[in-house]
Amino acid sequence: MKIILTTPLFPPEIAEPAPYVKELAKKLSKKHDIRILTYANQTEKVAGVQIINIKKNQHLLGRLFNFTKTLYQNAKEADIIYTQNAIAVSLPVVIVKTLRKIPIIIRYSEDEALNRSRQLKFSQQNLEEFTQKPKTSLKIKFIQKLAIFILRKANYVLTSSNLFSEITQKYYQVQKEKIIKIYNPAPAKKILPFADKPIPYQITAFNENNITEIIKTVKTLASNFPQIKLYVIGKNKEQKKINQTCQDLNLKNKVKFLYSISEAEKEFIKRTSHLLIANNKTEDKTDTIISCFRDGIPTISTKHELINNSTNGIIVEKFSSKILSEKISQLFENENLPKQITKNSKTEFDNKYNWNNHIKRLEDVFSITKNHV
Repeated sequence: MKIILTTPLFPPEIAEPAPYVKELAKKLSKKHDIRILTYANQTEKVAGVQIINIKKNQHLLGRLFNFTKTLYQNAKEADIIYTQNAIAVSLPVVIVKTLRKIPIIIRYSEDEALNRSRQLKFSQQNLEEFTQKPKTSLKIKFIQKLAIFILRKANYVLTSSNLFSEITQKYYQVQKEKIIKIYNPAPAKKILPFADKPIPYQITAFNENNITEIIKTVKTLASNFPQIKLYVIGKNKEQKKINQTCQDLNLKNKVKFLYSISEAEKEFIKRTSHLLIANNKTEDKTDTIISCFRDGIPTISTKHELINNSTNGIIVEKFSSKILSEKISQLFENENLPKQITKNSKTEFDNKYNWNNHIKRLEDVFSITKNHV
């Protein structure tokens, strides 16, 4: 099958979806004729894959025109176009679909309008809040309207979680039968230049919703577990209040905020932790939990589609200090519980959330899409 992959980013860029598309191309090229079209001044090579890059240093309309023209030329004998959900690539894909009568699949695993709104500091809402009542500009609202138009033109839209599936159907008005959920594969485990053996009583959390309750939990647990340490990843607009809470509770040596750290440092902190609290509200938790499954890190979350309570993780009703203290105490006191959770979550990752399973699911979608127009 001849498949064209279109993406706004490609290595040496490191942000998603660049590493995803590169790894995908390597694996698909074993069975298919793969061609990649991307925006880049230079790209890394992939054996057996033709990579065509549209130079970035052009006016927006010029870039769009050249991308569309190049895609049209290369799509003459293509069976499918599989694109990442970015307006700059998915709009040309929709145009070429109309002209060439080629079926298209769009991967919707992050929301461009929301990302831009955060970058421009219009909003720090989570995805659900943003799609219901966005705090943003007219320009971002225009991007949302374009996204609605584009997603509805796809033969299939691939989503990475129940949340994205619900948003795609409810807000982006895509027919339910055109939405297929395929979990994102966890990136390959990074090789770190230092040992990443778990440190007893070390906890990782995100500097987002309920972080104050998590900090209060540390205070509650400190008397029974004096070695407890909490690492908090990211920034929070309420940081002054959060710092004051730490000061009032005398937790200066127990809580450390990691505002801007490298991906390697973030990986090291997570992988050396006794457990991770998935309190990241501004992002979908699914990818975080899958990476914890891969790394064998016991995870605490509110109700989530991937977690079976006390089997492959811990479910809490809400992130309150009382509930968290009880659950974390169980993990700290009963060494068999985190071992069992780790064993089960690693098995589940190997069976469901790795690259092999991702490719198998994609192959099924390609097969049913090939004869669509």
